[in-house]
Amino acid sequence: MAEQLNLDVLPQYAFSSLKIFADGGKHVERFCRDDVLIIMLEGTLHFVEGEKQIEVSKGNYYIQKRYLYQNGVKASSGAKYYYVHFKGSYDKGNKTLALSGKADVQALLPLCEELEYLQMTQGSKTEKTAVFYKILSLLAREKERNTAVSVVIARLAEDISKKYSLDELAKECGYSKNMFISLFKKEMGMAPYTYIQKMRLAAAKRLLAYSNANVSEISEKCGFGDYVNFYKTFVKEEGCSPIEWRKKKNI
Repeated sequence: MAEQLNLDVLPQYAFSSLKIFADGGKHVERFCRDDVLIIMLEGTLHFVEGEKQIEVSKGNYYIQKRYLYQNGVKASSGAKYYYVHFKGSYDKGNKTLALSGKADVQALLPLCEELEYLQMTQGSKTEKTAVFYKILSLLAREKERNTAVSVVIARLAEDISKKYSLDELAKECGYSKNMFISLFKKEMGMAPYTYIQKMRLAAAKRLLAYSNANVSEISEKCGFGDYVNFYKTFVKEEGCSPIEWRKKKNI
């Protein structure tokens, strides 16, 4: 596992600003003494870091670690991003933030604007640091939501016939059961159990429509267990039994 920003050690805010590239504009060539958080608001930023080609597109963030060579060998025309210079600590523990990932621009933009206002009006470092910490917290929560959803999707793809308890799924993510449910609902708009049932039903419908498997086999393969449970769930969702639904599809 690569080193990530340690959120248990408070980063030291330095300064921040908005950056917009005109046509042909490129990332500066440098060895920066600070770490730099980049939150992409529009377009795509291109640069080389060390020997790696990096692209950061709208809706993503990237942390440039200090003392690494960076150079904009390719134009980033139209790129717009907010950046924060800071000094952080890096670790491989649990309370960390990956150096790149998804960024909820809609939620982050008001904080970037607040930080820009404080920067322009010479707000105190304490005020600016507080807003910076809110930004890091939002990025960390984005990571948590993605983890909760990705674990459920991965388990269903691995074996949809298996019964998965919420306690097991939450433990795999490192969250409490209530936290796991809350993060999942915030990302997907429904509880994990509801999502799992929908995926099981979708798989069952495919088998009903495109296979000759009997309904009891389909019930087992899709994780409903006994046919009674499958029947009740199907009728509640579709208004008819699995057998009736199959007959309609095969007409």
